[in-house]
Amino acid sequence: RKWVLETKLTSKVEDLVPSQYFKEKWAAWQKQSAEWQNKQKTFKAGGAAKAAASKESPADISSVEDVNDIGGGVPLYANFEAADWALIQLRFELHLLQDAFKKDVNDPDRVGI
Repeated sequence: RKWVLETKLTSKVEDLVPSQYFKEKWAAWQKQSAEWQNKQKTFKAGGAAKAAASKESPADISSVEDVNDIGGGVPLYANFEAADWALIQLRFELHLLQDAFKKDVNDPDRVGI
């Protein structure tokens, strides 16, 4: 049993393919990300909205209930730049890869990547 567990830790999973779960989550993320970026463009295009936006974020980011309105109609991502969008994309991709891996492998001996 010990040998099997050690071998599983160091061997590849050759027949692993993206599951329906992965595809659905990925599609939902792509849609959500595009929606947020479009809302950011709309927000920045509004002249009055620019005056309302401040560079300051809420004191406690975990207290934000709606990322689309952190107060005064300002979205949390109002001041995101390309690097911010790239980081949030990378963070989600890594999260989804490790989450989907456990479901796709479906092996209790392989608890993660």
